[in-house]
Amino acid sequence: MLKKDYEKYPNFDYIEFYFWFFRCKYKNHYLKKSTIESIVDPIDFFKKPKWTKVNAYSKPNLKLGLILSDIRSHISDAGYYDDPDLITSAHETTHGINSNVRNNLYNGKPINALYCLDGNAVVLNEPNTRIEIIAKHVPYSLRGSVYKLYLVDQAVSGWGDRPLYILDEWICYTNGSATRKDLGIVGRAETVKYMMEFNIYSLTLLMTVELEERGYDSEELTNFIRWNIERSMSIYNNEIEASSYLSTFRTASDVETLRVFTINKFGKQWCKKNLDI
Repeated sequence: MLKKDYEKYPNFDYIEFYFWFFRCKYKNHYLKKSTIESIVDPIDFFKKPKWTKVNAYSKPNLKLGLILSDIRSHISDAGYYDDPDLITSAHETTHGINSNVRNNLYNGKPINALYCLDGNAVVLNEPNTRIEIIAKHVPYSLRGSVYKLYLVDQAVSGWGDRPLYILDEWICYTNGSATRKDLGIVGRAETVKYMMEFNIYSLTLLMTVELEERGYDSEELTNFIRWNIERSMSIYNNEIEASSYLSTFRTASDVETLRVFTINKFGKQWCKKNLDI
């Protein structure tokens, strides 16, 4: 076994694979390239995000449900980010936690932080690619309800040189959607639709950064995007608006470049399982 192979797929059982390989060989069975690829599909070898611990400031108030109580317990804001609308409270408080972690860890190099519940955040280095460039790569058919606000207006207002702001909003809508599901809130289905929009905007971010910045190490960015897509799809409950948007992603002709990138990046099995493409 080559060292580089083990480093690429550290959890793969190479001993069992090679036993299987030689059993086939001595039975005059020949492994086709597609057979090997199906065995070592990236779906089995993705790494989890690298977590940064976030301090809790209080015990969770379980009257708020599991998700929102977790979020609220990881900030000390004297109620600044709280809101009577519990989904909004989850969303805005997540912004506050992200800001606190980002400011506490800032060492002169632009970073962003994303609170993912259970006292875990992901901290990523900001690429140099501007949001305006990413916005141009979003297929026209997928420029949804919040595209203009977050990828156009906010970019102009001062966030343009912080492309991971897209992920900041994504994790806030994800945590808001998780709160909605946890509390059994029937209304506010639009927050799930917006979460799905950011699935696509985040994939476009990754595609654009890899196209524009050959020197940017996108491994941790890739790990987080993969992880949060899986999470968002577990929250999504076939909401009508979100389902319509996903259908466009799966079928529209102007999305083909993004679909091909996603399949090449994450593998056919993962894409079929999580995105049905």
